[in-house]
Parts: sequence; structure tokens; C-alpha cells
Amino acid sequence: MSIVIVDVRTKKEFEEGSYPGAINLPSEEYSSDQFSRYQDYHIGLVCFSGGRAGQVQRKLHAQGFENVSLMQHQVVHIQEGASLQSSVWTVDRQFRLALAILLGVALFGNYVLNTPLSLGLLVFVFAGLVFSAVTDNCYLKEFITMLPWNRTKQKGTMESALVSA
Repeated sequence: MSIVIVDVRTKKEFEEGSYPGAINLPSEEYSSDQFSRYQDYHIGLVCFSGGRAGQVQRKLHAQGFENVSLMQHQVVHIQEGASLQSSVWTVDRQFRLALAILLGVALFGNYVLNTPLSLGLLVFVFAGLVFSAVTDNCYLKEFITMLPWNRTKQKGTMESALVSA
């Protein structure tokens, strides 16, 4: 049975890089009709960390698709593997650093300078993290992917992560 790799991330995320030959069917536009043409294939689902791909897998199983599984290596694993060979940090690592800096500035402003803006920054970071968790979308991470040093695509690293689902 042939395998088709379906990346369920947003179109923007997909354009930043994915498995070679993968097709993009974003999870927020999910429709079983999109997958019906691949019913005779084994469908390997991939997203950034496996969360959205897992949701799509459950929906497809509920609608009678039997040959659906998550790829062993999600995009985060591929990016982390690529970063071992590159001096640029992964987007996830840059995101955590950006959050740490924002929280550090807010804490410094709150405890050392005693400014009300620092409390606003803490509330902003808190609200952003809650929004990100609820919507499964993070605009700070998307912004980081658009930075110039993150625009170069790693070639050859995706192929090494291909495994049978």
C-alpha cells in the first residue's frame, strides 16, 4: 500500500518546510471529503508536535478511515535535528527565549522600577499563552518563523526523518 504524507499545519507553516512530497490539508479546514481521494493509501499525518495531527487522526478513524497514523517524527523533531547541524536555534527554542525575555523585563520593571506597565506586560504574556493553548495557534511563534535567519530552509534533513507510519 502506498503512503501519502499529509501535513495538517496552516498553509503558512507548511510553506516554511515539511516532509518532501507532503501535501497540505490544514486541520482548521478539515473535511473528510479532502481525505476521501487518499482512502486507498496509508495516510501519515504530521504537524508541528503531533497535537493537530492526532485530532485529525481521531476524526478520520471515527469516519471509517482505517489506514491512518501519525508519523514518528513530527516537524518539531525535524527542526531540532536540523538545528544540531546549524548555528540557528529552532523556532521553538527562540520562542521560549522570547517568552523568558518578556517575563524577565516585566519582573524587572515590577520589582525594581515598580512600574504599572510591567504588570500589563505580565497580563499580556499570560493572555497570549492562554489564547495560544485554546486556539492551538501562536502568533509569536509565527512571527519568529518570519525573521530573516529562520527563512533559510534546511535541505536533506526532512528525508532522513521519513519513516513508515
